[in-house]
Parts: sequence; structure tokens; C-alpha cells
Amino acid sequence: MPQLPFTPADVQAAHDDVLAVVSETDWSAFGLGFMSSYPRGWCSAMSYTIGRLLLHRGLGTWRIAGNGSHDWLEYVDGGDIVYSVDATQHQFPDHEAAWFGWGLAPSAKSHPAYHYATCGQEPASWAKGAEVAVSAEVMRRLG
Repeated sequence: MPQLPFTPADVQAAHDDVLAVVSETDWSAFGLGFMSSYPRGWCSAMSYTIGRLLLHRGLGTWRIAGNGSHDWLEYVDGGDIVYSVDATQHQFPDHEAAWFGWGLAPSAKSHPAYHYATCGQEPASWAKGAEVAVSAEVMRRLG
């Protein structure tokens, strides 16, 4: 196992901090009244935001993995997926909770990724309005 810049508890804390802000914020005030009830439709915003918070906290460089219909986070070392976070996998019927764990997220087996972006270095076209707004508000409140 490589020396990692995070512990599972660090990752869980970052997720929980983001989720607390997401849960207590009226997103319609940010022009995001169209957002579905969490977790449905929140995968990109959560992955984008948690990835930025992990980077901000010095917990390594993560990547967003996605397939056009679902996104999650992966920590990769030497080409291997070491740890994954799927903050919204419980929007799918086969999963009861978010995923934090070693290796590939279970939801990735049924929703394989084909595009990736390093958190904090995503192409300008990657983030949509919701990702930018959620990330900016969460980082303002937690940063």
C-alpha cells in the first residue's frame, strides 16, 4: 500500500462537511431551484466540490471519473484506483448509502467511467453552473 496523503476518516469528514452545507442551504437562492432532492442528480456537484475540498485540505489530488450520467471521485496511484468516493451512489436502487472505500466504487461496475478530470485542473467545459455554484458556496463556508 502506498503512503497516502489521507486517511479514510479524513475523506469521510470532507464528505460530511460538504453534505452539511448542501443540506442546510436553500439552493434556489443561487439559481439552482431546478436541482432534484439530494442525492438524485447531485453526483457532479458533490464530486466536484468534495474533490476541491480534499485538495484544499492537502489530502491529495483526486480525479473525477464519469460517464455522462454519473460521476464519482477516485484517488489513483501508479495507475491503480486506490480509494473511491461515490457520494451519491444511493440514488440508484441497488445501493443504500454513499460509498467510501478501497478500490473501485461499486456503482462504477454498472456505470463504467470513460472520462476523467483531475480535481482542480478540470477543463473549463467540465463544470456546469451547479457545480461551480455549489463548490463556491461550500468553499466560502468551509474554506
